[in-house]
Amino acid sequence: MPQELTGSLFPVDTGDIGVIINESDSGRSRYVDITTESTLRMFERFAIRERSIAANMLGIYASIPVGRNRKARFASISTPTHLFSSRKSGCTWSPKGGMRLNVQEINLEAIEADMEECPDAFYGTCLEQIFGTGNDVRDFLATEQGRGLFAQMMRRIFIGLGNSYSELVHFAQHPLISTINTAGTYAVPAEQWDDYFDQQTSGELGGIVTLLDALGDEGYAGHTDTIPLSDIDGDDYVGDIFQLLNKLRELAKGEFRSWVTNGYYQTYPVILLSAPLYRAYEDYLILTHPNTESAWRFTFTREDGAMLVMPNVLKFKSLPVYQWDEVNTFDAITGCKSFRACMTAPGNFGIAHDVENVGQMDGMGLQMVQKLDPEYKGKVFMSTTQRWGAGIGDAAFSTQIKRIIQPS
Repeated sequence: MPQELTGSLFPVDTGDIGVIINESDSGRSRYVDITTESTLRMFERFAIRERSIAANMLGIYASIPVGRNRKARFASISTPTHLFSSRKSGCTWSPKGGMRLNVQEINLEAIEADMEECPDAFYGTCLEQIFGTGNDVRDFLATEQGRGLFAQMMRRIFIGLGNSYSELVHFAQHPLISTINTAGTYAVPAEQWDDYFDQQTSGELGGIVTLLDALGDEGYAGHTDTIPLSDIDGDDYVGDIFQLLNKLRELAKGEFRSWVTNGYYQTYPVILLSAPLYRAYEDYLILTHPNTESAWRFTFTREDGAMLVMPNVLKFKSLPVYQWDEVNTFDAITGCKSFRACMTAPGNFGIAHDVENVGQMDGMGLQMVQKLDPEYKGKVFMSTTQRWGAGIGDAAFSTQIKRIIQPS
């Protein structure tokens, strides 16, 4: 699933008939109508929901449940090559060739999320009317209206947990985060940045993009190429996007190149592009043959009947081309401008976890307790914990070309 929006801007005409929970979309409430001096309409705000790692439509991620183990192993076996030679006489035995076992070990570390919400956050406002009377004023679940508001709050928390997990899995311990923290040039309010910085740097493990960039820093073949500054104009990529994608393909060597060229059981490696490069490729497709019916249809609908394998996925020489939403989110928080193109084999990005089902957008095992005892006054406590880790199965089965412009 790609990054998507949830929420609504469109109210339902309910009339001025007291307090009503309006429902739509298979019973999910959208807003609360409350009759006060004038009717209050509390809209559910739009929220960005990151691509679900669990959905994994293009097979980019390999999910590795490890139970109570503290490490995961991500293994691949090479294909033997050049096995034939001339026939020998007699009992001559001349074996040749061999297979190599590549094992990537992924450590796991524990993470947790602790949250709380007090009913009195709504006291003194018109929303206080959704609660019951007497001691029920402390109970979110005492009335139908309170339960509706509570369900809306829970959906937001579930989305927040899923998005936070995506941020961690992709960019944990990325060195740019500490650089930007020191410079104070981040693009979000200071309080939000402090929470993000703690999440991304309080552990020890690196996320997937962090590991990819480390390959380039270490001089690993296929990961050291950069996009020239002359190909960048502000937020836009103005270079030759077709040539860039060709170069990304040509960086693949050996078995990976064969997979790129010929596919493997009708599957191909995936190209991930940050927003400026994805826009450039869209524009290229539209402008290259402007008078064709396919170009016209793609201009207005982003579909051409043949090019798209699924929503928001283009093709380049049989390879799926996907917008790298996680990089776009990183840019929105840090203020960076990322021009990234990455090609990877399906399943080459490993995510290890100690729970059977991550449930990324379904609460991630969140436990919720509302304490109605006098000393707690209806406070709701929420907590979840698990272990996670990320790894790249085989660096030789990925390539990357990039240019990251830091905020100033």
